[in-house]
Amino acid sequence: MNKLPLYRIKVSEEDDLTGVNFVSLVDNPAMDVNFLAFSTVESFFKKSTVYKKMLFGPLIVANKPRYRRDEVRGEYNVVFEPSDIEIIQRQFRKLNNLMYIIFQHTTQKVDGIVTQQWIVQDPNNDLASHLGFKPNVGDWYGGVYIEDDYFFNTYVKGAKEDRVKGFSIELNSFLERLQFSKFSQEDDLYEMLFRKLIEGGDNNSIESILNNIYKKFNQ
Repeated sequence: MNKLPLYRIKVSEEDDLTGVNFVSLVDNPAMDVNFLAFSTVESFFKKSTVYKKMLFGPLIVANKPRYRRDEVRGEYNVVFEPSDIEIIQRQFRKLNNLMYIIFQHTTQKVDGIVTQQWIVQDPNNDLASHLGFKPNVGDWYGGVYIEDDYFFNTYVKGAKEDRVKGFSIELNSFLERLQFSKFSQEDDLYEMLFRKLIEGGDNNSIESILNNIYKKFNQ
């Protein structure tokens, strides 16, 4: 089986163009056009975490590769590293997006607010563990208070409870290639060459990449 390329999800603290725009309450996370939407199996709300109109769960799980596919890169995996999650959390607080709660990645807003959010440091003594989750160091957890009684009673407690199972974030970010596929070395070399040409790389580095491409095609 081909090993897929691995990309690191990153945001910048130098501007407000990247970061989490919304926290979505979803049943089945999906990828949208202008951002990446993430959820995890562990993010399904547990019965013990739904009380006083509060929902708890992970917003991002650290170091867990996630499958993605798009027209530009094809099939690949993405991962959040703990250091990047810390930046994402800081950006989220800086942009004050605590009330940007939506339903199923649509334009339907949910009357709620992120009242708690934290990064796991000690899984054994973390609130997430006490709530019944199995957190890892670096995971980003949150608690959302739902002010909308109808939404809470209908989509959380009521017959449509299965329609709200976890958090999914909408994130503007950029990708950094971490790992190259064993079976796509030519593509990796082309990507390196393109980057060097764009960045104005020196002749020696460009020549080295061209030589590697030539060797690859003449093996």
